[in-house]
Amino acid sequence: MAVTLQDIRLVYPGAGGGEVTVLDLPHLVVGDAERLCVVGPSGSGKTSLLHIIAGIVRPTAGKVLHGDVDIAALAESDRDRFRARHIGYVFQTLNLLPALTSTENVALALTLAGESKRTATRRAVALLERMGLGHRLDARPDTLSTGEQQRVAVARAVVKEPALVLADEPTAALDDGAAASALEVLREAVDLAGSALVIVTHDARARGIATRTLALEAA
Repeated sequence: MAVTLQDIRLVYPGAGGGEVTVLDLPHLVVGDAERLCVVGPSGSGKTSLLHIIAGIVRPTAGKVLHGDVDIAALAESDRDRFRARHIGYVFQTLNLLPALTSTENVALALTLAGESKRTATRRAVALLERMGLGHRLDARPDTLSTGEQQRVAVARAVVKEPALVLADEPTAALDDGAAASALEVLREAVDLAGSALVIVTHDARARGIATRTLALEAA
């Protein structure tokens, strides 16, 4: 399912009563199974672009087409349901729930998408084992290494085999070795799920897993 952005503008009120343009993007298409790396300086709207694609933020103007569904035209609750079913998200801060085990964190993405708890748990366990975390199924986030937390977060994003995975600065807190490993895990996971990937980053190393790079400039 291709994602097409048309005439996207995101504008916020300025401190002096004017407007601040956060993002101005006439056209963007993310194809099926494409891996797009979005780069640019701070303030260029990279994270805002992810939020718009995910339906977390509604643009001031423009269309956000997932296939033939314009999620920018949906009510917030409908955007939330669409995201739960069709989009995986790897947050910069990972956002693993501290009270849940690795399996429970991953299975939660499936139960929110409508799967039964039994099916969600079975699929979460199978994916974590495939990603080398079979020995950490019952571990909580604070007992996992940074690399293990990263893999759990990626597993949570791809377990429902979404059409699209969005990743926000996934290597920001990692050293070279850990970053390379995290990027490879992410690449393998989206390839396994057959998902398209949009990765926002300051990290030039992330370009290595991309099929295309989009450079944004500060507005």
